[in-house]
Amino acid sequence: MSSKPTSDSESQSKRFKDKARELGCDESKDRFNDTLKQVAKHRRL
Repeated sequence: MSSKPTSDSESQSKRFKDKARELGCDESKDRFNDTLKQVAKHRRL
């Protein structure tokens, strides 16, 4: 595996990010943590 992304992987990455934004996702760490807490409840042992 090469360390430098190819144009295909760069375009795939761009498409992924564009689609995520279109679906209302963002890069906010706080928003991610809030969403994660909603979907992943932990069990007390």
